[in-house]
Amino acid sequence: MDLVAIVPVYRGSSATFASALRHPLGFAPPHRARDPRAPSVPNPRKETDMPDLFVICEAREVQEEDVRRFVLARQVEGAMVPWPILVTRKGGQFHAYENACPHDGKPLDGGQGDFLDEEGNFLQCKAHGDLFDIETGACFIGPAKGQSLTRLELVIDEGDICMIDEGLTDEDGMHLEEPDAHPEVMITSD
Repeated sequence: MDLVAIVPVYRGSSATFASALRHPLGFAPPHRARDPRAPSVPNPRKETDMPDLFVICEAREVQEEDVRRFVLARQVEGAMVPWPILVTRKGGQFHAYENACPHDGKPLDGGQGDFLDEEGNFLQCKAHGDLFDIETGACFIGPAKGQSLTRLELVIDEGDICMIDEGLTDEDGMHLEEPDAHPEVMITSD
């Protein structure tokens, strides 16, 4: 499981930057600065009109046919709550969903980070065996048949996977207890 700091990417006429505290890497590298030799292009939108992009991870961190789990921090009714999501890549396209089965709301991976069926072709709910199409989120086998995962819109910006969501906070979510969390064990060599 990856716990990430969600930090807005601020857009301005003079500079663009993004940074995110990432577990376990620390600070993320800033976005590339604009080439001073490039011609200046006026932005017809005011800075206040631009929505904040929240960096989830670098695109290279989600490999083809891989699924990564993240817990974001989100404001709901004035309280900060954990928001478990998953991001996957298939056919070069990124897909993101809430990590919750539409049948009963439990995490698809059962908290273990294992999202795919045995063949690696479909997302699978570990609780009841529901199978979901990776590209659409639609369930075609199991108690959630006919329902779909809650799809999340992603924006790929300068090599980062980002989201636009007014409920996301700048907090890292690392101190929030995740629903159905299991204690983690770290084994180190002496």
